[in-house]
Amino acid sequence: MAIQQTLRPFRDYNEKDVVNLFAYSGGALVDTTYQILATKGTVVKINSPGVRLDLDPENMIGNMGLNNVNNFVGQRYGVTYTVTAAGPSDNAIGILLYDVRELDENGEFLKYRPQKAAEMEAVLSGQACPIATVGTFLYSGIQTGGGAGQTGVAVTAGGPVYVYANGGLCTTGTTRVGRFYGSTGVTGAYGDGTTTALVKLDFN
Repeated sequence: MAIQQTLRPFRDYNEKDVVNLFAYSGGALVDTTYQILATKGTVVKINSPGVRLDLDPENMIGNMGLNNVNNFVGQRYGVTYTVTAAGPSDNAIGILLYDVRELDENGEFLKYRPQKAAEMEAVLSGQACPIATVGTFLYSGIQTGGGAGQTGVAVTAGGPVYVYANGGLCTTGTTRVGRFYGSTGVTGAYGDGTTTALVKLDFN
């Protein structure tokens, strides 16, 4: 699995700044072993048309999760409104607080174990995922370069935070979403996404 952004245990946010209206709708899995669509900490944008009052907020989305079971029909309700990973020039609305995945660390289906999913801070595909719009987080996976071939920019205390490709955060860019509250000393020519730092984010 490629290095992915994620949230570490320290998080400081108000529940009033959390949106619970959208399910995650991504493309390729970021981890095929555990059927992970997105990791917590992924910066997201709203898919068109967003919230529309003339649309039913829930609909039947077929089988439970991404994985089908032979000779079994398990219709379930899903959320109509969706988000996907944001890029450098997108109108990002916040970061995922939960992983979007189908299997636990043992390869067992979370659709049969909702308590385990809650303990892992995970939701299934189609389920609403909490999105934080404001908060302070210990964030892992920061890119220290704005793109391949660009000069590396270290994480510095008080420095700006920008949206990176595929819903990540980086030290240079066009869409600013917060500030770093600490530094790591990483100054590589192009970061590999392993940098961890405390960040204050505000997508409002």
